[in-house]
Amino acid sequence: MNYFQSIQLLRFIAATFVIFAHMGIGSHSYKGIDILFVISGFIIYWTSREKLGKGTKRASYFMKRRCIRIFAFYWTLFFILILAGIYPVQLNWSFLANVFLLPGHKSFLEVTWSLSVELYFYSLFAIAILYCSQKKARHIAIGCWIGTFLLLGLEYTNYPIKGTPLNFFVGQNIWLILSGVVTSILYEQSQKWTVKRRLHGCLFGILVGLCLFLSVVDYYSNLSFATVGIGSSLLLFGILTLETLKRPQLPLLFIELGNASYVAYLVHIPIIHYFSSTPDLKQTNQFLIVIGVWGLSLLLHQFVEKPLIARLNRWVV
Repeated sequence: MNYFQSIQLLRFIAATFVIFAHMGIGSHSYKGIDILFVISGFIIYWTSREKLGKGTKRASYFMKRRCIRIFAFYWTLFFILILAGIYPVQLNWSFLANVFLLPGHKSFLEVTWSLSVELYFYSLFAIAILYCSQKKARHIAIGCWIGTFLLLGLEYTNYPIKGTPLNFFVGQNIWLILSGVVTSILYEQSQKWTVKRRLHGCLFGILVGLCLFLSVVDYYSNLSFATVGIGSSLLLFGILTLETLKRPQLPLLFIELGNASYVAYLVHIPIIHYFSSTPDLKQTNQFLIVIGVWGLSLLLHQFVEKPLIARLNRWVV
């Protein structure tokens, strides 16, 4: 089973949380990006684990496809906004860093720093495809997950890694993605469990995951990433196990909203900027803006992103 309807629903919810966070709605909305990182780690391992250890051709194919997924719509939106004069830019190193999503770039889209983290993880996974068997990759992923978690304990010492270049490579964001990978490994192993044991694991994941996820922890607290990361991982495991056992059929709308989540993640920033900077529109109901973001995202996904990616993927060998 490579396609999970519940993941599409979770992507929609997480992206909505991100939109809420940038609009100042809700006390838990800042956790949206953490959920997206966990989901990303799960998806990459689950859909590409068979490629591990298969050499240069598979690694190249994987990286090309992932770059198309990231850059196709990003470049489309980026250059349209620039050519329309909405965001002025200068042709310098900062511009190139934005174009290629280099670590540390500062973008008017604000959320694209997370895409740099994703690209970094993709490069690590491509290296794993080159050199690691599935078994070896699992051991390395679990070891790195534990190692980065322990490194983050340095925040309680005089040598924190936040605010340093090291944070990009082994900080909390890469730990969250690795949490998704570990969740995927756990879910893979759970396929060998009895139905009763899987049901118990499902209930544990959903109940404990919800408790951790909904715990009120200050965003800047060192406990934030741990409670949200572990909570999101357990919740993801529980929901996916439930889907496997019960096979519920979600409404098509939620599936399409999940598919359009990457578009919404990018376009909501200029839309919020537009409404907040236009005097006559400042009083527009925030939830109407959110509905508008998702309506536009569905259209852009269906008529721009989806056909563009399909066309580019045909060129990948």
